[in-house]
Amino acid sequence: MKSKVVLILLLLVAAGCGANSGLSKLNDIERLVQERPDSALACLGEIGQGELTGAKEKALYSLLYSIALDKNYIDVKSDSLIRQAADYYSYHGDVYHRFLTFYYQGRVYENAEQYSAAMDAFLKAGKYIGKKIPDKNVASFYSVKARVYYKQFALDMALEETMKSKHFAAGLYNPMFYIRNSLDIAALQIVRKDYQKAAEELLSLEKWLKENKIPVPVEYYESRLRIAIGDTTETKESIIDKLESYASKCDSFSIQPKYLLLAQIYTKTGNINEAEKALDKYHFNPLACSGFEKIQYYSELFELNRAKGRFEEALNAELIYQELIENFHNSVFNNDVRFIEERYKNALKAEKSLRLRIGLSLLVALLLAGIVTLVVVFKKRAGSYKRAVSEAQSEYKFIAEMMGEGQGQNELKETLEKRLKTLRPYLYSDKFSPSVLASRKDIERIDEGRKELLRSVGMVYALSYRNFASKLLDYGLTAEEVGLCALYVSGYSLKEMNDYLHTGSIIHINGNIRKKIGPSIEGLKLHTWLRQVFLQTEQS
Repeated sequence: MKSKVVLILLLLVAAGCGANSGLSKLNDIERLVQERPDSALACLGEIGQGELTGAKEKALYSLLYSIALDKNYIDVKSDSLIRQAADYYSYHGDVYHRFLTFYYQGRVYENAEQYSAAMDAFLKAGKYIGKKIPDKNVASFYSVKARVYYKQFALDMALEETMKSKHFAAGLYNPMFYIRNSLDIAALQIVRKDYQKAAEELLSLEKWLKENKIPVPVEYYESRLRIAIGDTTETKESIIDKLESYASKCDSFSIQPKYLLLAQIYTKTGNINEAEKALDKYHFNPLACSGFEKIQYYSELFELNRAKGRFEEALNAELIYQELIENFHNSVFNNDVRFIEERYKNALKAEKSLRLRIGLSLLVALLLAGIVTLVVVFKKRAGSYKRAVSEAQSEYKFIAEMMGEGQGQNELKETLEKRLKTLRPYLYSDKFSPSVLASRKDIERIDEGRKELLRSVGMVYALSYRNFASKLLDYGLTAEEVGLCALYVSGYSLKEMNDYLHTGSIIHINGNIRKKIGPSIEGLKLHTWLRQVFLQTEQS
């Protein structure tokens, strides 16, 4: 039934490519682009720019063209096309089109390897996720976002997004997408060296496959082998059994096995000659493979050369491997610092926004109460004024009569005093002054949050460079001060840290650090001394 609907749409669009108005054509193409992106791309190519008269039509054309190119596996690295849609949908349009615009803008930046710009676009798209966005789009969004985090070596963030993608994929009629998410979760757990959770994920996937009567894919057996490489509890017999299952599955699907994986397995089981043969079949391309694959390749090359007695080649491979590992840890550290900063800023922004909303709500309530009070007061005062005027007129008449009858000064004085008594409430009336809502500034909490940021940085750095962190702790430095030292070693300047942390206390912390270190730092700048200590502790 679904294929018939698509065919009808295809015929209608094909028939109307040259006949309908610009907006009508675009609406027809939009109904087709998800199922038949090749036909949609052809029809978009036939639309002349003269047919797109309004900003809305041009924005929709740019968006649909970007979607069609992406779905036809044409990687676009320039944002010149999708930017036209982003300029419009930033301020106009419905939630669905806004989501699609920033999602595909992120895809363009990913193709161009501009990962920070891609993540900014994805964060904008994420704001529109809700009931109006189909689950298949949401699942794809989290999957792509996880891939960008993975390319930035942000493994924890990539794992979190992949789990979200799997959750939405579970409700779709797309078993392969669900399987891929599950395998990606296992792969990320393996890279994080959490082999138990990786094995649990594979067991869960195996159960799901059986329940849905779906054949087990090759990647499942591949993941089991990768767990076997790192898991020290695996026996040689168990690894060989898993290797045979993987090889058999590859043969049944007529696909080539992963030769680097085979080399690692043969090395672990002591079959060095087979490991060397497998590594020879692996065509290493440093430009095409990922950072993790490079680390695996040079680690295997080192183990193989050492086992073969080729110590010079083993040393060269180890040096490259160590450089890759150091770059990896630096990337992880820098990303962790950036994510901590982002979360800290987002938390402050959310708190500020919440307090602003509460303040505005209270202010509105107060203003309404004030208006009601003013109305009541004015009505009361209007009645009092009328009564006062009536009393003043009566007394004026009374005074005039008294004066006409020639009454003495004593009676006149009493009458005047009575008049003053009538006016006295208006001469000395209280002024109405509504209370003013004042927002209480939570400076102490913000300062504590900044200290928590530095402590978190120190803990992250201590995990990667324990010797360096231990040396600093021997001088009596606090976790907060270790965090500041870590930022110096990572290349941040004093000005940059003041900008990031928005605090003037950096110089004060520097002074405390210098006092605790003592004479050994005399004559040196703090960041110079720290880098010397880092090189001594981590390269010794």
